Parts: sequence; C-alpha cells; structure tokens
Amino acid sequence: MAELARTIADQGRDLAAAKSAIATLQLRRAAKPEPARAAGAGHVAIEPAVHVVQNMPPKVSRDLPDMTQCSSLLRLIGGRFPRFKSEPSNERWRDLDEQRELKAFRASLAFVLSLKRTVEPVVKYSASWWVDQAQEFARRAGLPSANMIGSILPAIIATASVPFTLDSNSTVWLGYSGSTIDPAGWKRALSGSLLEPVPAQRPPFQHQVVRVGQEPRIW
Repeated sequence: MAELARTIADQGRDLAAAKSAIATLQLRRAAKPEPARAAGAGHVAIEPAVHVVQNMPPKVSRDLPDMTQCSSLLRLIGGRFPRFKSEPSNERWRDLDEQRELKAFRASLAFVLSLKRTVEPVVKYSASWWVDQAQEFARRAGLPSANMIGSILPAIIATASVPFTLDSNSTVWLGYSGSTIDPAGWKRALSGSLLEPVPAQRPPFQHQVVRVGQEPRIW
C-alpha cells in the first residue's frame, strides 16, 4: 500500500508539472502578437490585436469659461429663457449653492463639447440617460458630477451652435458622430448671440384599432 501511495503521489506531481508547462506556453503564445498576413484570394488580412485601455479620462475642451464667465452665461440664458433662472436659496447657503450650480454648468458644457452635433434630433434616449452620461463623463474627467440634472440644456444653449427645443427634455441634437461643435461658441453666447429654440419633432400619433368580439376599441 505504501508503494502504491508513492506511485500515485509521483503521478500527481508529474501531472501538475505538465499543466504548469502548458500554462506557461499558452501565456507566451498570447503575449506574442500574430503577424499580419497579406490578403489574397480566399484570405483575409489579420491585424494584430489592439487592446483598448478602459477607464481612460476623456478629453476635455481647453477653452472652457471660468466661473465668472459661467455666471454671466447663466444670467444671460436665464434672462432670455426665464425657466432657467436660479431659484432663490437660503441666504446662509446662497454662495455655496451658486458655486455648485456654476461647477455643474461648467462640467455639463465640457460634456456637451465632447460630443458631436447631429443633423437630425436624437429622441431615443430619456433625459435621465443623458444625465447619467454627463455624470459619468464628469467623474472620469475629474470634474464635479453633482447637480447636473438641470444644467445640461443650459449648457447646450451656451454653445450657440447646437439646436435645442424647450418642448421635450429628451430631444437633443447630440451624439457620438456628426459635426464638431465649436468649442468657442460660448464666447458668442456671452455677446448675446443665442440660437432660438425649435419645436420638438414628435412622431405623429397613430390610433390602433383592436377588435374585442364585435366592439372596436381604440388605444
């Protein structure tokens, strides 16, 4: 029995060594990039694998307004469109609330400028989806990500180059493909050159008739 136990132990060590050697060869093979092969008849060129580094900080425009300019932009936008006027806060916290609002607006403007202007309005995402995208961008960029719910649309208006509507919170002319947004458009906005809102483009409502027995019902 003792000899049998030694034999089993020796076989176990040999198996472990073989598994270790196989794992080492697999790691070496994975680390070595596969060379590209020329495309010919019946062949497809294979490029070496490109590993994308995740969680890289996004690019932030270097031409963002400072806090004083952000304050001027918000006052200008609130004067043109009263719905964006800041609500009066407790005098004790007024300065703190104002700083938070300005930082959120500046971060939202950085987010908007990181996108593209689309030809057609984008309506398939909810307003909360855009807020989530803006907050994620701000976190990765090292910008304040709080209180961005009410600052994205004013940031779009501040670009003075992206269409906007006041009729729908989920209709924007933004995306990840399209034309580049002028990073200095907010300077035109400071001079009062704001775009006018456009009506929201909603799909026509269609009635669907469903028959239940002999009685038609309309949804």
